[in-house]
Amino acid sequence: MKKPQDQLDLIYQNYIDLLTQVENDPFTTQFYKALKSGSNTVYQKNMSESKAFDETWIKTIESYFPSLDKITKNPKSSLKYDEEIVAIERAKKVNSQSIRHLASHTHMIKEVRRDGSVMPKKIMVQESDIDYGIYENRFIMTLIERLFHFVRSRLDTIKENFDSYEKKHFNYQSAFKLNQTNVDLSIDVTLKDELDNPELNEYNKKLLKRVEHLDKLVASLKGSQFMQLMEGQKKVIPPIIKTQIILKNVDFRNAYMLWLFLDRYNLVAYDVTVKEKDLTFDKAYLKDVERLAMTSFITITANQNKRKELYDEIELKAYRKKHFNVSTKHIDDVIEEPSGIELEDTNLNQYFLEQNKKLFKKDLDEQLEKSSTYEVGLKRAIRDLINITNGVYESHFQLDTETDVFRQLVKNDDPEVLLKELKEKQRIARIIRETKEVDYNNAIRLERSLLKEIEKNDQRLISSLSKRQEKSITEQKELERLKNERQMAKENDKLLAESLKYTSKMKEELQKERQQTEELLKKSVEERNHLENVKLLAEKEKLDKSYEEKLAKITSKFELEKKQQSQEVEKQIKAFKKEQADKLKEEKKRIKAYYMAELKQIKEEKRQKEAHIKVKLRAQHENNQVKLESKFEKLKERTLHKLEAEKTAYENVLKLKNQKEKEK
Repeated sequence: MKKPQDQLDLIYQNYIDLLTQVENDPFTTQFYKALKSGSNTVYQKNMSESKAFDETWIKTIESYFPSLDKITKNPKSSLKYDEEIVAIERAKKVNSQSIRHLASHTHMIKEVRRDGSVMPKKIMVQESDIDYGIYENRFIMTLIERLFHFVRSRLDTIKENFDSYEKKHFNYQSAFKLNQTNVDLSIDVTLKDELDNPELNEYNKKLLKRVEHLDKLVASLKGSQFMQLMEGQKKVIPPIIKTQIILKNVDFRNAYMLWLFLDRYNLVAYDVTVKEKDLTFDKAYLKDVERLAMTSFITITANQNKRKELYDEIELKAYRKKHFNVSTKHIDDVIEEPSGIELEDTNLNQYFLEQNKKLFKKDLDEQLEKSSTYEVGLKRAIRDLINITNGVYESHFQLDTETDVFRQLVKNDDPEVLLKELKEKQRIARIIRETKEVDYNNAIRLERSLLKEIEKNDQRLISSLSKRQEKSITEQKELERLKNERQMAKENDKLLAESLKYTSKMKEELQKERQQTEELLKKSVEERNHLENVKLLAEKEKLDKSYEEKLAKITSKFELEKKQQSQEVEKQIKAFKKEQADKLKEEKKRIKAYYMAELKQIKEEKRQKEAHIKVKLRAQHENNQVKLESKFEKLKERTLHKLEAEKTAYENVLKLKNQKEKEK
């Protein structure tokens, strides 16, 4: 069998032989003469283009992927408390929040009994639930969805631009006059083949396999149990809030760095290697080009003359002729620049936001140095930022409102065009104004919400201060009571001192009278001393008793408060332990349910695989059975044929034997 190239050469030679036979025809001679006297341009070029894609983004995602995988397998969570008012019969557990709520909503109290116990009709209960919808998990969910589209779009782009190619371009332009006919002939042929570059093809194939593997990994993240838990949660919107978990946790910090990389890397970069050369024409090649021109002319002219009557019946279509645009380059021969293929839009993202924040901070610092107050500096910095945005609008849409002297000198003769331009500018200005109004309304809403927060915190501060004031008043009363007791003790001491002073004075007087009536004085002194001692002992006993009573009261009060506080602490500890036990129980239930689901899934997969293997073995057994039956039938048929042949041979032997016996 001949190769395609050999067949092409054979057909080409037969084609040349046929044209050689009509070389001496008068029309052929006249055509070649007219063709050579006209304007002829021949162009032929051979070009090759090969692309090598950049793998930086693949290495970056592969390095950060383990952190994402670790986060999705062990997601962060928090406890969410749902408050609900239920009938007292349905309340399972009550905490301090329930008591406070009941104290502030007395209409829920059914009765207050004689012993002081309260029986409510309804009460507020709190139910705890594990909440995975925290900001950090929503950040990871949004990042995985961004990463999925990031990798998938690059995979599709690399597949579309994977192959390198070699292009051969031939172009022939001719203008000549044949008899009274002006002929403009144009022939353009482009041949495009795949470029055989083993090293580059091997590199691109390995790169494509890596991207496909990476796409599978990211798709597994998108279909993970973590994404199912986060289904229905709100995505995060830049700028990303740098929480303590994102800043301190290594895996979340890697996820944040990957977010910044996705913001910054919006191209599929590649290197292009281009080789080209201009191909020359020899006399034989130019002769073949002339033959091609004649063949094209004859084919078109002969067919149009042959179908002239049919073409004359077609109605003419009238149209207005417009001017043609003149092109100086051929689009097929323009080599594209290796500038990369842009996939993601470059709207506000985390990377550009960080850059703009740095510029704004620098401008704010400069304005604060120049300004007298912080408010003036901040207003100037914000005004500069707004002026930049307005400058972009005015420059892009040509919304310059200042008087342009040059435009006044140039008069537009078409008022319809001018009116259309002005209407378009007015429409753009209206869109800008409406957008700014939305931003202004958002700023007002933010200010109102902040004012509400300020009012709420003011109320909390006032409530806190009032509680502190009440506590201070109680402490002040206690201090006054202690102060009064100290004052009373001082007065008692003073009375005792005066009494002792009076006694000593009386002793001095008695000593003076002792000389006169020594016996009487002695007796009188003894009696008086006895009375004074009794009085002092009584006073002392009274003071000691009062002190002991007060001390006992204070001690009993302190012990009671201590006992109440210890009971309250024990209650809180028991409630906390019970709550933790409930949480642990719920977590064990969740883990057990997850384990059972995984076990069920594994069993189901095992059952499906066993069923598949059984079906496959059954089909294989049936196939083998059919083959054995077929072989048995063939063997049976061959055996029957063999037996028939042996039988025939045996009968022939018997016949020969009988003939011989007859002959004898």
